[in-house]
Amino acid sequence: GFCAWHSELDDKDLPFDARSFLEERAKAGLTCEHFVLSGIDLFRANLSGIDLRGAMLDGVDLALADLRKADLARANLTNAFLFRADLSAANLSHAFLIGADLSDAEVFGVSAEGIDAFDADFRRANLAVANLHKADLSYAVLTGARIKGSDLRQSNLHRTNLTAVDLDHVSTEALDLSTAIR
Repeated sequence: GFCAWHSELDDKDLPFDARSFLEERAKAGLTCEHFVLSGIDLFRANLSGIDLRGAMLDGVDLALADLRKADLARANLTNAFLFRADLSAANLSHAFLIGADLSDAEVFGVSAEGIDAFDADFRRANLAVANLHKADLSYAVLTGARIKGSDLRQSNLHRTNLTAVDLDHVSTEALDLSTAIR
């Protein structure tokens, strides 16, 4: 994959092991804002609390990664692989998750207002108590997802697969379910 680093680093500081570099920055509370990390392998990485606002993470393998309380606002996670990743209490506001795989992911209590998750896979994901206000979930698959207590107000659910999804106790104001698959 492609890896470029924030301008605060010069060539002599470029890390050989991106996973260790990012894990150390997360642990130290240092920002990784606007990093370009396209296509790299971060399988099982411990990035809890990391600041990746606006980062390019398209095609990144984050399967089984710990991203609890991570700040991924406005990050590009297009086609990212987040299978069984833990994004509990993460900030995904206005992030791009187009075509991303979040199947079986723990997305409990996430702030994801205004996300673009067109054609994303949330099968069996735990999206309980998630803020998905004004989210674009068109063509997404939420089959079997848990969304109790979530805010879906004004979200786009055009052709979204909601098979086996319980919409009781979900904020659905101004939500058009007429074209959703149920």
